[in-house]
Amino acid sequence: MKNWFGLTTALLILVIAFCVRGTVMSKENKEYIRENEQYAVWEQTFKEDVRNVLAGQGYPDSGVTMNWIKKDGKRTYTVAVHHGRIERLGKEERERLVQTLLQVRAGDEGCGIIFELPSYNMSADTN
Repeated sequence: MKNWFGLTTALLILVIAFCVRGTVMSKENKEYIRENEQYAVWEQTFKEDVRNVLAGQGYPDSGVTMNWIKKDGKRTYTVAVHHGRIERLGKEERERLVQTLLQVRAGDEGCGIIFELPSYNMSADTN
């Protein structure tokens, strides 16, 4: 009988430990989901703003894609802009376009942004 009581106690302790672990993990997952939802709203707004600036610069219907990585708690976005006419721009014109696009910083100022234009890269990092 003592052996059965010991096994039951050990089993209950394991169940309680897994429940506590699950509660902690659930809280962490909720915070991660909430953070991603906030960034998703910012990303959508940012892409729309970039498209509007590009349209105003004479590049309507530009493709804009974004990818991000997170390092040391900071997100760095790579924003690729796709438009046939941009490929034909000279280096100085591309630099001016990138500088114009870097002005679109609505939202999270703690993110680094790298704009990729065809055959050209320029980065901006805000610390």
